Formats: sequence, structure tokens, C-alpha cells
Amino acid sequence: MLRNRKSIFSIIIVAVILTIGISGCSNKTVDKGTSNDTTASKEVNANNSSMENGVKTEDGLDKRYNDFLDNLNKEIAKNKDFANDERIKKFTEKVEKNLPIMKDLNRKSDAFCGSSFYVESVINSEGTEADKIIIKEYWQDGNYRWEQYNVGKLAYLRLYNKDEDINYYYETDKDLLKKTTKCTQKGLVNNSYQYGFFTLSNNALSGDFKTIDYNGKKVLYSLSIYEDIDQNGNKFKSESGYWYDAETGILLKEEQKSFKEGKLVDSNSIEYTVKTNQKFDEIIFKYDPNNKEAGDL
Repeated sequence: MLRNRKSIFSIIIVAVILTIGISGCSNKTVDKGTSNDTTASKEVNANNSSMENGVKTEDGLDKRYNDFLDNLNKEIAKNKDFANDERIKKFTEKVEKNLPIMKDLNRKSDAFCGSSFYVESVINSEGTEADKIIIKEYWQDGNYRWEQYNVGKLAYLRLYNKDEDINYYYETDKDLLKKTTKCTQKGLVNNSYQYGFFTLSNNALSGDFKTIDYNGKKVLYSLSIYEDIDQNGNKFKSESGYWYDAETGILLKEEQKSFKEGKLVDSNSIEYTVKTNQKFDEIIFKYDPNNKEAGDL
């Protein structure tokens, strides 16, 4: 277990996310055999700070980032120990420097995605097919559908139908269906990708950006490095890398690595494929107990 300061940065960011509801990647790293319903329920109210009656406002994106920075500073101010902490100071300086970069990427992503798009995420945790998780997401005019596949089989399904204002969550192994009505009234409408396929809830904000070539594309690459010593005196380092398409603002890949005494002890990566300006049949946003995969509808 690392010193308390190890998780300072992640705690601050999470607190800000839960305060103003900026998220979007919470469904990406779902462990096999576990439900992410609790986490998702905390974050489905994402981005409402920049919406009016479910419609994004003209200055909504600017408000999104201004709110994020304001709340970040408030969370830091709550802890007196942070006042003279040089690491916190450097952290906030990086965030302030990177927010304009992220906002520019976000604007590009919003323009590129339109109101209807598809995202496929391939999660590799241990590098074998048995550990691979694939997530398919469909977003269209306020409706969304989210499917998780473990070893090629559907494990979880979540969908929201805007007209019905109902959220459905289905767990295959348990044959368990949860249905939530009046989601708007309850503040449970997921607007995570209200401004295209983009999220602020990652470590790119605290990283160092540079322009590189990735698979023939010009990308903005952010690398965030955290180093500390655990209670046993072992050196610990974590690296978080993010590859953003410089032209479209789309996140193409993210990668996490953990080192102990210089040796790699854990790694995982997520690769994203995004198809924009799609036109999905509205039937995929209706729950069908006989056809739970969008490909069967």
C-alpha cells in the first residue's frame, strides 16, 4: 500500500468528476464477473452543468471546462495540507496548461462525431484472448446502447431510450434485468458523450503533451508519470499514456503501466474505433428480451 500522497491526484480528479459530473470512460474497464452499475449510477448525470433540458447550450463546452477548473481548485482548497505542497502546485499548473489543449481536442471531437456515432473499445489487460474485453457503444440523439463482451460473449447490456425515459441494465450470467423509469426526473440520464467521444476523467490532464506519429496519423500524445515509495521502501512508478488524433480530437488509445523496483508488474491498454455520423435503426434503443445484441436486431 502506497503512502497517502500516492492517490492525491486521482482523489482530487475523482472528487471533481463526481461534483460536476464530467465523465465518460467509467464503463471501459469493467472487471469480468463484476457489475459496474454502482459506478455508472454515480456518473450518468454527466455534463448536465452545460445542458438545458437535455440540449447542449452554445457556451456549454466553455462552461464544462471552467466548471472543471473551478471545482478542482475548490477540492484542493478543502485540504490544508495541500497549501504548501509543491507536487500539488505542479499538478495544478499542468492541468491549467493542458485544459486548453483538451478543450480544443474536445471541440474537434464534437464536430467530428455529430449527434450519432459508434465506439468500439478493445481492452487488453494481460495480453491474452481470454482476458480481452470488447465494449460496443451506440449513441444517437440522446439514446444510447452499451454492450460488453467477455471472451466473445455478451456479459452486460445497458441501454437508455429517450422517448420512454427508461434505463435498462441486463447481466447475462445472472439473467438479471434492472429497469429504471423516469430517469430525467431522477437525474440519471447519461450525457457522457454530449460533446462527441471525449472525456476529462483520465490522467491526460496531468501529463506532458507532444506531437508524434502513430500508425500514420499525426497525434497528440500525453504521458503522465507518477513515482513514489511504498511503506516497505520499494520504489513505485505508474505511467499513463494517451493518443489523440490531432485532426479529429478522437482518443485512439490509452495505456497504463505499473512498475515496482523498475520491473513491470501490471499493464493494460484500450484501443478505440469510432464511426461517426451514423444512422441507427431506433429498434436498437428498445429493450428486446429475445435479441439482446444489437447485431441481432
